[in-house]
Amino acid sequence: MKLSQKRPQSAKKSTTKNTNNKISNDHQTANGYDTYSPISPSFGAGSFTQNPGQSSIQNQYINIANKRPFSANITSNKSQNLRSQMKSLQVPAYSSHLSKSTKDLSVYNQRTANQNLLMNKELEVCRKEFLTANIMKQQADIRKNELQSRISEERQLVHQLKEIVKRLNKEITNCQSDKDRIRNETMVSEKMKQQLRDKIFKLKQESQLFYKRAQRNIFTQ
Repeated sequence: MKLSQKRPQSAKKSTTKNTNNKISNDHQTANGYDTYSPISPSFGAGSFTQNPGQSSIQNQYINIANKRPFSANITSNKSQNLRSQMKSLQVPAYSSHLSKSTKDLSVYNQRTANQNLLMNKELEVCRKEFLTANIMKQQADIRKNELQSRISEERQLVHQLKEIVKRLNKEITNCQSDKDRIRNETMVSEKMKQQLRDKIFKLKQESQLFYKRAQRNIFTQ
């Protein structure tokens, strides 16, 4: 405020007039000058979050910014001086941040490229394994079809064998029946043979008696 009061009246009026054209009426003081608030220590906290000297550069930047006079009536030399001082602090930090970000991006891109190469190799291996698995699956399907056809043939053979066994069992049953029938017939024939023997024996006895009787008759005559 003292600096603005020492200047000539004409310069004060011209500066006040130019300032009133640029500055809103809500921010003007009673004497026509705009007042600035000091910059908070949290100003620019997000701009240097990746820089190692974040806090020191930020504090220097805030200290220089707070050296501004609390009047809009500021000379161009002081304004240029303040801007150059702020720029001298801001540009190296930004350049360092940009360099670090570029380096990080290059490292990330290289890492991503390496990961892509590894993924491509793994993808190629997976593709080969997939093709091999498909070939093995086709061979397994062929083998499965062959086994199914063999199983079908063996089932038919088993069915035929069962039919043969049934016929054999039937034949065995018939043979057993024939055997029983033959045994019965044999028993009957044995009986008939015995009867014939008995008849022959009786006939012999009768013939002997008849012969003796005939001899006796001959001798008696």
